[in-house]
Amino acid sequence: MQLKATRDGDGWRLNGQKTWTTSAHFADWYWVGPAPIPRPRSTTDLVVSGADGPPGHHGEAIWTMGDERTNEVYLDDVFVPDDYVVGELNHGFQYISEALDLERFTLFTYSPIAQRLDLLTEYVATANATANR
Repeated sequence: MQLKATRDGDGWRLNGQKTWTTSAHFADWYWVGPAPIPRPRSTTDLVVSGADGPPGHHGEAIWTMGDERTNEVYLDDVFVPDDYVVGELNHGFQYISEALDLERFTLFTYSPIAQRLDLLTEYVATANATANR
């Protein structure tokens, strides 16, 4: 992540990019954790408007080997008010770590697994148990 937040009145001015922003292309909101504010403490997480984001905000698709889309998001002088700070200043690494920890338990979506389970169930129901003996 190459994203910097600079204090600007009652909020923050964001400049830079964030790679691997899952669902940014259709999310209403998503988190970003710019470089530490102020350095050298932890990051501060901010919520940014998603798919129809503010001026200076755009994203580009990154397709994974599993044919899933993630995104690289670019923020050019995007203003984020103080009301969109997640939790406390300088606690962002803790919040992001907790979110990623929970995400690891749901690393896949149910839909592809359900499709594979249906295929397996169909195969098992019609397979001849003695065919490979």
